[in-house]
Amino acid sequence: MDLIQAALLAALQGITEWLPISSSGHLLIAQQLMGIEVPVAFDIVLHLGTLIAVALFFRKEIWSILKSLLEPSRLNPDFMIAVYIVIASIPTAVIGLLIGQYEGIFITGRSVALGLLASAALLFLTKRGKGKKQLGATGAAIIGIFQGIAVAPGISRSGATISSALLFGIKKEDAFKFSMLLSIPALIGASAMKAGDLISAGLLLESVVGVIVSAAVGYLAIALLKKALLSERLFLFGFYCLAVGSVALVLL
Repeated sequence: MDLIQAALLAALQGITEWLPISSSGHLLIAQQLMGIEVPVAFDIVLHLGTLIAVALFFRKEIWSILKSLLEPSRLNPDFMIAVYIVIASIPTAVIGLLIGQYEGIFITGRSVALGLLASAALLFLTKRGKGKKQLGATGAAIIGIFQGIAVAPGISRSGATISSALLFGIKKEDAFKFSMLLSIPALIGASAMKAGDLISAGLLLESVVGVIVSAAVGYLAIALLKKALLSERLFLFGFYCLAVGSVALVLL
């Protein structure tokens, strides 16, 4: 992998991590098309870049949540967001670990294609979502389940969490905010599980490029996702997933 390939993969990660079109699926397809095999360590680097993007985008919200932990109260909406993140992260971790044990089954072209088609179906269903509910413990648990399922390549994490929130009746603004904040412990956990591979990777320059590009592109992608969701155009990404999934099903 050279610097140009590293930058291309980082840009792809930045775009697809936040837009509801599956970063893992696109990265696997890109690697096959480039004829390269990306080290696990570089995958960690890309996740770090997207983590920086969401942390910067929601820096005020994150700071408010952290301050609320000093004086916990059910009357404080910021503290309750923290509680719901914990609730949602439990099923995510359990399902993610189960899928991780059978990772080889999912890392195939056909599995990625089917995952993209599943993402398309979820995105099309968001047209039925009429968000009026406030986020609660039950909704958080359901969103966490869908985030866990999205560990499988081809299924978009943001698409699965936002779609499930909308279908459960949660407001668009709350669905967007919670999906993005919920990604933070998921990204940290996924990176921590593979952190040992980073030490001996020897990809210093590629890693620097990867972090900068994935963070910058990721920040812009989050802004685009917010605009698409609030303007009720999220379902349009379903057509993209349907097209890419169909092509991948035939070619891979």
